[in-house]
Amino acid sequence: YRFIEALAPHFDVYALLAGHPESLHLPPEWDCHTAFVPLALWPDSGMRIKSVLTFCPGLYRRFWPYPLEWRRAAACRLKYPFDVTDFDVVHVFRFYMTPLMDALIPHIRVGQRWMDLDDIESAVRAQLAALYARRRRPARASLAQMEARQYAALEALHMRRFDRVFVGSPDDRNQLIEAGLHDAPEVAPNVVSRPESPPASPTDRAPFRFLFVGTLNYEPNVD
Repeated sequence: YRFIEALAPHFDVYALLAGHPESLHLPPEWDCHTAFVPLALWPDSGMRIKSVLTFCPGLYRRFWPYPLEWRRAAACRLKYPFDVTDFDVVHVFRFYMTPLMDALIPHIRVGQRWMDLDDIESAVRAQLAALYARRRRPARASLAQMEARQYAALEALHMRRFDRVFVGSPDDRNQLIEAGLHDAPEVAPNVVSRPESPPASPTDRAPFRFLFVGTLNYEPNVD
């Protein structure tokens, strides 16, 4: 997890990560700054029956009112893991990690909330629905379209709760603006060079305290 290595010498960094600590080998001094939620997002053991029930939308929504990832994140029972409660920023990576942030909010004071979107979930599901339809897989296409609608509703409800929203491309930025989901999303590059001499923190205030909430259990973030 190179982001911790890069930021920790200059900022007060905390991380709540979805996954298991076995994949992370941190120096002992970072242990109190990192916590894990044993959240397994995939696979979806109910995909087959869900695909069939999407043809009965009312019944489907009765059993599965939210998409899989959102539902599993919301079901996590979280005991507050850190010994500090004041943060300048809570940075949420991936939209469906929003329920984890909400589990933390009663325990912390935070200056700003940031959302980091590697994908717009509703758009990805809509693209998958079109792909399955072209491949003549109507049940899977219907499931993807149902989740696209569910994510679109959640995005409309939650996206404006974030002070800043970061996206990976100008197309995603334009899509959020056109959908009225956020007024000023920012395009962030996927890779940046770490400066040799980062700006010094002001000496008249405490270090900038940053709480990362999300999942990084995929290459190249897992070393």
